[in-house]
Formats: sequence, C-alpha cells, structure tokens
Amino acid sequence: SASLQYRQQGSGTWIDGMAMTSDRRATIASGGGSVANPYVNEWRASVLKVSANTTYEVQVTFADADGLGGTNPATGSTTTRTDLWPSTGNSYYVATDGDNGADGSIGTPWLTIAYGASQLATGDTLYVNAGTYTEGLILVTVSGTSTDYTTIRNYGTDNVTIVPTGNVTLGSWEPAVQIKSNYTRFRGFTFASGNMAIYAGPTSFPGEVQPHDVIIEYNVMTDNKTLVSSPSPYIGILVGGRSESFVTDMYNITVQNNDVYLVEPGPPGTNNVALTTGPAIQYFHAGPGAVVRNNRVFFSGTLQGGTHGQDGINGMTNIDYEYTWRDADIYGNYITGATDDGISLDGSGMNVRVWGNTITRTNMAISTAPLIVGPTYVFRNLVYDGERHWIAGVGFSKNGEDSNGNVYLYHNTVVLDNRLVGTTFTDGSGKDATASYVYTQLGGDGGASNISGANNLLIVDGPFVVVTESYPTQDYDLIYNYFTQTTYSYWAKFA
Repeated sequence: SASLQYRQQGSGTWIDGMAMTSDRRATIASGGGSVANPYVNEWRASVLKVSANTTYEVQVTFADADGLGGTNPATGSTTTRTDLWPSTGNSYYVATDGDNGADGSIGTPWLTIAYGASQLATGDTLYVNAGTYTEGLILVTVSGTSTDYTTIRNYGTDNVTIVPTGNVTLGSWEPAVQIKSNYTRFRGFTFASGNMAIYAGPTSFPGEVQPHDVIIEYNVMTDNKTLVSSPSPYIGILVGGRSESFVTDMYNITVQNNDVYLVEPGPPGTNNVALTTGPAIQYFHAGPGAVVRNNRVFFSGTLQGGTHGQDGINGMTNIDYEYTWRDADIYGNYITGATDDGISLDGSGMNVRVWGNTITRTNMAISTAPLIVGPTYVFRNLVYDGERHWIAGVGFSKNGEDSNGNVYLYHNTVVLDNRLVGTTFTDGSGKDATASYVYTQLGGDGGASNISGANNLLIVDGPFVVVTESYPTQDYDLIYNYFTQTTYSYWAKFA
C-alpha cells in the first residue's frame, strides 16, 4: 500500500492527500490495440485545496508485508503555479484612429492589433482601445518570463471587437489570433464571425516554439458557425496540435473566464454553414498542466439529421495515452446545449480533476470512453435536463471503448428526468430523449469496471446502468429511478 501526505513548507502538520491508485497493468490500450504500459508500478493521486504560488512538501509512505527497499517515505517538494501574471515592461496602445507609423504611445497609438503585437518586447503590455478592428492574422510571438509576462489586452473595461478577415471567406485554417510564445497573457476581446478565434500552438513541429504558460481569459466568441468553404469545423479556442499526427511539447495552458457561443446549422445550406460546428474549447495533444476554469459555453440551433454532435470542452485524440488530459484541472465551467458531450475526458486521464461544473441540455454530460491511464476524479458537478441531439439516449457518464484507467465519480448531482416542469418535456424543443441513464456505453463498448461512484444524488427516468460487460462499482448513492415498475428511492451498493 501507499499513502500520500503533504504540508506547506515550514508547517509541522502533515495533511492526508487523496487515496493513492496503483497501476500494475503490463499493457494499456492505444489506437484500438495495446502497448506496453510506460507507467507500470506507479502509484498516483492528487492533492486539493492548496494555495497558489506556494511551496509544499510531499511524502509517500509505502507498506509491504514482504519488505521494502530504498528510502521510505519518499519525499519531495513542489511549488504551485501563480495566479498573478505581472507585466513590468513598457506599455503600448492601439486605437481605431491610430497610425502604424506612430510610436504606439497613449497619445499616438498604433492602428492595428497585429502590428502592435509585432512590436512588443519581453514583459511589455499592449492595450487596445474601444472599437471594432478588422484584422488579418494576429500573430503573438514575443515570449515573456515566469516573472514578467507579455500581455495583450483591452484597455481598462473597453469593448474591443475583432473581425477576422483571413478565415471568414477563404475557407483557410487560419485563426484570428495565433499565440506562438511562452509566458503570454491574452485577454478581453470579442470575436465576431470567423472560423477559429484563438489558437495557442505552433504552425509546425518540431522547429518552432512550443508554447507554455499561456493565459487566455475574458474573451467572447459570438454566434460563430462553420462555413461551407472551411476545411475544418469552427472552434472557439484551440490549444495544442491541429491533427492526430501533430504532437506538441506544450504545457501549462490556462483557459479561463471566456464565453463561447456556437451555432449549429439547422437544415442543409442554411446561412452558408457546414454540417456542424466544432467544440467550444479543445485541447489537442496539448500536454500536461491544462487549467480550464470558469468558462461559459452556449450551443444553439439544431444539428442536421445524422450528424455527429460536438463537445463543449474536448480533449483530442481520444486514443492517446500520453498527451491528452494529463495533470489537468477542469472546474467552474457552465456548458449548455453541447450536441455530444458536455466535457469529454477521453484519452490519458492521468491525474485529472473535474469539479464544480454545471452541464445542461447535452447528449452526454461526461465522457470517459476511453479513459486509458487514470486516475480521473469527477466530483461536485451539477448535471440536469439532458437533450437528444444525435443519439437516442442521454446520460451522465459515457464509458467503455476498452477503458481500464480508474475513474472516480462522487458527490455529483444528476437530474435527467423529462417529467420535471421546465425541462425539454415542456419547452417545445422536440429534443426529448427516449430514456435517461446514469452510466451508458452509447458510442462505446467494453466493460465499466474501471468506474467507481459514491455519494451521488441521481434522478433518472431510464435504466440506471446500460453496459454490455462489467458493471461499475457504486456505493451509497441516493437514486430515484422512474424506470422501475414501482417508483421508490433507495441507497445503492452493488459491485
């Protein structure tokens, strides 16, 4: 066995961390097959409720009836990331009546954001005054340092709208903004139209800067949709690579306090849009250290018949065990109307923590199909009012596809019941599901023995679990299930 403890440096009291999960698997799933497990014999766990920019001591104590070798307990220290990102360099300004031949001062500002971004040095701040800016690609290439970020932002509380020209009618992949720098903060803009708002990542790999420690915050993507001419679906914020073969060395990318509005196309050809939009926020081979917090995602419109839905927050690729959702925190987000999963955790799932999110009107709330490495913790989330968008059933947790990484779901509140007043049963949307489930393998196969749930409040009007092989482990949930012949509440404990 192994136990985890931690304490703030200088404190005399050790605090118990989460229960540790051992990994004894010789092989793990990968791309429809299996590979040797590179993490075999590891013990893994997480620590919660720590303070930012603070050093902690950590110890893991082992016990084994057959004896131990080496140092016991194993000890180390780590410093948490800061929530303060200072920029101490020069300040420059952009205004709609500026001039790119000026010096960029507050009295003689530049005209375009793209030009201003190209003139920055480490630690500088570019302030953009109120107005609408029609711009080509805004390329951010100047890195800051860990104590002196490069910042591009709106001035004060000014409303700044970016109308991109490079990706509206040309059907190119080009985003409105590409961040190819480290220790960079980008905040406070509204994006109108376009096929991609913000991309944090390199154009090619290797040979370019692989961004790390980037903050994308307080931006708004308004009523965006995928154009017929586009080679790829609209994505509000894309972090990482651009295809399944594109692997990056990125890490520590924070996406917080953004609003993303996406429009599904409706009937074919409507408004010059393609079959479907893309996910609102996507991490694609984006490495460890992701923080996705306090964003709001709004889907509207209707999918074309038979079209695969899209996720609110998404990790790609879902068969990757190295780069997708590793050492990540996803919390405080509000997601409504996503036409597939509210939050897709498919992939590695190594030490991923998902909590405090509100997910409503989605086909599935949480997907862990597959969850390859683990452990992933899903706790204190609110899920309600599921809607059918492209598959018949709705549910809380989608599992399967040969997953065997540990998933822990606890203290969640799930209300998937079309009988409640104010849900899709009465709102006239026509998106009622034939049944609602807690655990389902819709879109997947394999067992659910890697899923462990406890202390959840669950209200459903369909079968509690729909699996083809092994059941999940459930302990001490309060379940109210309209699907049973006699309606009743009960505590569940089965394996």
